[in-house]
Amino acid sequence: MTDKQEQQIETANQALSMLVQGVELAQKRGAYNLEEAALLSQAVKLFSDRSPSQDEPVQETEETEDKS
Repeated sequence: MTDKQEQQIETANQALSMLVQGVELAQKRGAYNLEEAALLSQAVKLFSDRSPSQDEPVQETEETEDKS
């Protein structure tokens, strides 16, 4: 990753790509147990399968409780 360390991250997509690469490298080095690897794999797939039209910010929704 020495070549990558000299690059500047300027966009959210570049940052996300760098994080995914870091997770993949850590997995190759045996950093995660099976359960952790499965969870991280799901997260990576979520972003890998996204189309460009899905690059909108994620909106958090609040759950409201019925207090009657």
